[in-house]
Amino acid sequence: TGINDKTTWRFATKAAGPAAGATALTVAADGSADFTTVQGAIDSVPTGNTQRVVITVKKGTYNELVYIGATRPFITVRGEDRAQTVVGYANNNSLNGTTATRAAFGLAANDSILENITIRNPTPQGGSQAEAVFTGALRVMLNRVNLLSRQDTLLTNTGTAFITDSYIEGNVDFMWGT
Repeated sequence: TGINDKTTWRFATKAAGPAAGATALTVAADGSADFTTVQGAIDSVPTGNTQRVVITVKKGTYNELVYIGATRPFITVRGEDRAQTVVGYANNNSLNGTTATRAAFGLAANDSILENITIRNPTPQGGSQAEAVFTGALRVMLNRVNLLSRQDTLLTNTGTAFITDSYIEGNVDFMWGT
């Protein structure tokens, strides 16, 4: 029968998005910025990008899976406030059964940066393996981030990662990989 109530599902669009080739994008859950989701901002970056694009994420909680694919290098995701900018989703091995797909935030693009932000995978204790962040690229940087999960919080699988001034909380194998 579909959706009959006009207030059940509503959305609005902006008259225009950011300019093509923009190197600064903003995300705000309340609709006051370029995007309302982190993934939407990432998806707007052209594949094969050759210049740094900084995505500023305003304070708030963003319940979403985020993935920066290998074809979108040079992306920085920067939170407005490390403790009050929280991105994540209860993704885990029961839902997506490989290490590359079960994290709340996946970084497969070279030269990716996460900074000043909290990434959380709220899969409960006793659930299944559930990374907050998966990295599988060269020159990934995690700077001033909080990574929170119960099991396998941070997986640096292939490539290289530099992690500084960060807090990583977990329970079982909370930092692992190559």
